[in-house]
This record gives sequence, C-alpha cells and structure tokens, in this order.
Amino acid sequence: MTDARAYIIPDEFTWGGLVIGLVFGAAVAGLSGLVTAALSAAVGFGGLWLVGTAGTWLFKEDAMGGGDIKMMAMVGAFLGWQGVLLTVFLGAFRRRVFETVG
Repeated sequence: MTDARAYIIPDEFTWGGLVIGLVFGAAVAGLSGLVTAALSAAVGFGGLWLVGTAGTWLFKEDAMGGGDIKMMAMVGAFLGWQGVLLTVFLGAFRRRVFETVG
C-alpha cells in the first residue's frame, strides 16, 4: 500500500523481507534452501535491474525505482526464480488490463 500511495517502497520492507526470506529458506531446506533463495533473489534483483537500466537508456529518464528492484529480490527469496517471472508477468498484465478498462 505504501508504494501505491506514495510511490515508495521502504528499505525496511525490502531488505528486511529479503533477510527473512533467506532465513526461511535455510530453516526449511538447510544450506540448499539458503543457496536457492539467494540465487533466486539475485535473479529477481538482476532481472529487474536490467529492465530498469535498459528502460532508462531507451527512454532517457528513470524507468524504474530502486525499491521495485529490491522488492523483486525479496520476492525471489520467498518464491524462487519462477515466482519472480510470474510476479513480473502478472504485474504487467494487471497494469495493462486496468489501464485499458479503467
């Protein structure tokens, strides 16, 4: 809700959530769970960073905020790289549908 109202995603949510996701992965599946959560977080962060960087280069203005990029790292830690892809797809789809309908 903070992002929707103020276009800000506080670091306490993103970095704190990332740490909780990594700890949860380790608690559930041990070292392999921690590694999987960390790699998935890297996919989420890196993927959205690339999209944001490419958008900034293409449109000559900030295309994405840093909070969004950090949030996808948190999503990756909890949901895996597949969850990152699904979240990005559904977010773009939802936006497109509501812009068209609303």
